[in-house]
Amino acid sequence: MAYEKIKEEQARFKEALPDLLEKIGDRWVIFKDGEVKADFNTEDEAIREASGQYDFEDTYLIIQVTPIEATPLTAAVMFGGCIA
Repeated sequence: MAYEKIKEEQARFKEALPDLLEKIGDRWVIFKDGEVKADFNTEDEAIREASGQYDFEDTYLIIQVTPIEATPLTAAVMFGGCIA
């Protein structure tokens, strides 16, 4: 259940990302319930704020507002192959 909530929050973040990039690009945010709750200069600041404000069981993201880029992978990486 927690995994599903995180995936839903990630989907909401991805949907909001174009607007967020225009408004607060490159900042770290606490993203909860489909919206930015606060933004910060560093990941550490966001973590400190979230740990003091939310319970362990709350679902939220601490994420940097940056463009999402695909990471190319080789078949060996995808399927665990190795070269001997």
